[in-house]
Amino acid sequence: MLIILLHVNSVTLLFFWHNHCVIALGQSLELNYSGHATKKIKEQELVPLIGAGVSMSLTDSAGKPFFPSWSSLLVRAADKLKAENKDEEVLVRQLVKMGKLQDAANYAKAGLSGSLWYDFLKTQFTLNYANLDPHGKELPKAIWQLSSQLITLNYDKVMQWGSEQSANITVVDNSNEGALADFAKATDATPLIWHLHGHIDEPAQIILTPEGYTRLYSATGQQQSGNAHFPQALQILQSTLVTKSLALFHYTVVTCKPRPK
Repeated sequence: MLIILLHVNSVTLLFFWHNHCVIALGQSLELNYSGHATKKIKEQELVPLIGAGVSMSLTDSAGKPFFPSWSSLLVRAADKLKAENKDEEVLVRQLVKMGKLQDAANYAKAGLSGSLWYDFLKTQFTLNYANLDPHGKELPKAIWQLSSQLITLNYDKVMQWGSEQSANITVVDNSNEGALADFAKATDATPLIWHLHGHIDEPAQIILTPEGYTRLYSATGQQQSGNAHFPQALQILQSTLVTKSLALFHYTVVTCKPRPK
């Protein structure tokens, strides 16, 4: 089940995505929102924030998850460390079992140094989208109906795959000042997707470790890190949080039972 939390003008609406439909307060509906939300959509003041759930809801033609969860990604990293005879393998597995995923990612990246780490990430997220269950496009398409501006925390191309204007989408990353400026202005209907934590086409920019999160979100961290170049991204993110309303799409493992008739 996917939880969709929509917060507009201090009004919070909770939706659930299950079996390719949206369920809210026990009712099935087709993206029907309150008057506040509808107004924000029309005024282009609503920005969907895409969490892991959108990607994790997708399956291949055999019904298997298409993308790994964060923990399973790190287990695969431990497998790669073992194949490379790296000492960090055991520690990464232990940290995953303890739920310390950021620490596990830190040691995994340290063990798979240089191109090994980037090549590993590419193998996990550069996949053949032709193998996806086509019904999986319904949720990304529905999200694009809300806004031509999206912010995603994911590294993959699911939102591009699910868009009817995939060839026209501008991909925004934290190092592209021109694209960030376009996102901040958003004066037309050109689709824009901001990969806040990086995207798989630029694996060196992917944020997965504590150091990466510090570089993006901590002003102190940016000053101390010699290769940090995200001040404009942080400024635009802060401005977006103040001037826009965000619709969070995120994931939960809770299963949904049909209501008795």
